[in-house]
Amino acid sequence: MAGARLARPFVNQLVLESPEGNLHASDWETALSHVAETTPGLGLTLSGALGWARWTDRVPPKVRVVDGRGWSGLDGGGAPFLTSDLDPRTGPTTELLVVEGSTPRLVLRTSHATMDGRGTWLVAERLFAAARGQVLDPIPASLLSDEELCAQLGVSPETSPISDCPPALGEVRDGQLATRWVRRDVPRVSAQGLLARVCVLLAREVSSGDRGRVRIDIPVDLRRHREMLQSTANLTGLIRLPVGRLLSERDAESAVSDALRSSLSENEEARFCVMARRMRWLPLGLMEWGGRRSAGQALSQGRFSTTATVSNLGRLDLTPLNAPGFTPTGAWFIPPGSPGLPLFLTLSGSSQGITLCGAAPLGLADGGRLEAFMTRLGHSLGEDGRKTS
Repeated sequence: MAGARLARPFVNQLVLESPEGNLHASDWETALSHVAETTPGLGLTLSGALGWARWTDRVPPKVRVVDGRGWSGLDGGGAPFLTSDLDPRTGPTTELLVVEGSTPRLVLRTSHATMDGRGTWLVAERLFAAARGQVLDPIPASLLSDEELCAQLGVSPETSPISDCPPALGEVRDGQLATRWVRRDVPRVSAQGLLARVCVLLAREVSSGDRGRVRIDIPVDLRRHREMLQSTANLTGLIRLPVGRLLSERDAESAVSDALRSSLSENEEARFCVMARRMRWLPLGLMEWGGRRSAGQALSQGRFSTTATVSNLGRLDLTPLNAPGFTPTGAWFIPPGSPGLPLFLTLSGSSQGITLCGAAPLGLADGGRLEAFMTRLGHSLGEDGRKTS
């Protein structure tokens, strides 16, 4: 909730596109209504305050038809509909955009206060099944939260990270809290081992004197701790990986992969959620003020609690996403920007290659720096792919 007030819109945005398609809003409204009836979590809004606040299912999701004729899909230009908020207090917290233009697109948008990327993908799979006329089996309602799941794993809470990490995009030139995003596709590159490769490349973007302080945050799906758990909830933990210390290893990518596996075996991603549970009793206004103050200090000092957050969604199987008149050939997530994060990068793979989408504060993204960085990153990954193919 505090994130939703600090960085608007704090929204998961799954973009699905096809070179051809007939998008009829009425068909998607029918399908989305069926998904909402059988999938808990799509209509959640927040009521109450502090630790007594509760999520209730009372505002159904909606479908909006928007004009995408001026949107290339490579950044946010020409797409003002992607900046609209999904207010957790008033709702709706889930919506589907039918984007009309030369490239037909659907954008499934969910409030990050209620849902994470994996939950959003689950909704997408069920949405297309419903659009095909399939009767959906109801998913049992689950009140299991990330805090409760992590508390059951018996890990100690994380200590607050020291804000001493250098940003991958260089010097901060402006203290504005707004963010922007850029997308790049890298064809014919495997998603295997992608996360480690990206972490090493990000660390090497930092000046040599600062590389030892590079830390990268890796979101981790907590559903792995519960077999067969189907939930749209925000069930994501966080591993803070000290990548800078591993660059001196002979095979830095293998060292990063080993460190990540070790962290996963220790359930380290749960420590973040256990720590966050302590914040339940803080007023949202106080948390928002603290978040703005922290982000302002990070931007003014050029030091952050992480060098980047990298969310690796792996290879996205588009097979279940087909419906009469619209079969996506591409799918990617726009990361929710946050002024306190110097870079939020999402990675996803398909049979065509990989897609990178990065969001950064304006003071780090200005002057074409984000575009240049994303192009360099894509080029480096493409070169690595050709060497190993």
